[in-house]
Amino acid sequence: MRLNGESYSFWLVPEASLERELDKLVRALAPLFGMPAFSPHATVQGDLDLSAEDAEMLARRLVEEESPLAWRAWGIQWTEHPFRAFFVAFDRADRFRALTERSAKLTGTREGLSPFPHLSLAYGSLPVREKIARSRPLAGAIDGRTMTFDRLVVALSGKDVPIEEWKAVATIPLGQAG
Repeated sequence: MRLNGESYSFWLVPEASLERELDKLVRALAPLFGMPAFSPHATVQGDLDLSAEDAEMLARRLVEEESPLAWRAWGIQWTEHPFRAFFVAFDRADRFRALTERSAKLTGTREGLSPFPHLSLAYGSLPVREKIARSRPLAGAIDGRTMTFDRLVVALSGKDVPIEEWKAVATIPLGQAG
């Protein structure tokens, strides 16, 4: 049970031009997966039982000395987990792991930590054969591409918040939180 009735997440958000491009892709895939569209992001930690003000304060501390993160995409992957149903996987996780560890220390919980850096393109479930078919046309545009994340968003979101109600409540440029 949530103490404040809300749930917040820390999301890394891609630079503006890439965000627009990925937003179009997420919106195109949503009806195919039977789930609502969402803002493209890489979750650092989700389902935080904090007030919006506390979440923003902790997020600012989390990224105050963090420069933008650039990761090389190594392809489209999928799992059976509904929030990792269809995603871009990245090849390096060292800075991401350090960021999730700092987040766990600041929030006082390991709950909701993302297990690896990834950017979801669709949620829900679809047979593996369909996922393979959907990934093939995207491979050339995704594989080997470097994607830069330059902001951290505090989002009203979580497994108990309907996706259509998710929204950014604060945006913090990386390295400029002071």
